[in-house]
Amino acid sequence: MSGVELLLRLLEEHHKNRLLFKSSYSDDYTDYIYVDKLSQRIKPGYIRSTSNCFGKT
Repeated sequence: MSGVELLLRLLEEHHKNRLLFKSSYSDDYTDYIYVDKLSQRIKPGYIRSTSNCFGKT
């Protein structure tokens, strides 16, 4: 899958989520690509900072 195809697929998914979640869908981060289903921004280090199950022992 090319980068363009991936971006188009993400755009389509954002549109479907906007229709599905209606007023719960946030318009704060419409210019961002990496958002969750409610259009809340996902920060790059989120998983690493919240999960320690695979980290240090």
